[in-house]
Amino acid sequence: MGEVCCFLEQDGIAPADASMEGPGFRYLTLQVWNADQVHGDVLKRGGAEGRPPITLGAVARFSFVRDPDGNWIELSQRASLTGPVV
Repeated sequence: MGEVCCFLEQDGIAPADASMEGPGFRYLTLQVWNADQVHGDVLKRGGAEGRPPITLGAVARFSFVRDPDGNWIELSQRASLTGPVV
């Protein structure tokens, strides 16, 4: 296991309803052990659904949520990192 340090900066002109498609970084990906459970937990805690969980063959199960500021977050259960996608 490694450590990650992420610095975020508030941008007063960034739109809260920005599309996921476009130039530059548009979303952050978090690897999780159970995409369905984490997706549901985010929604229960006030996050908004961006795209419901879907399965990409045996490769991954993933979804998108939005935090209260409108930022896109991908929740990815990638089999090569977390084990088989069930």
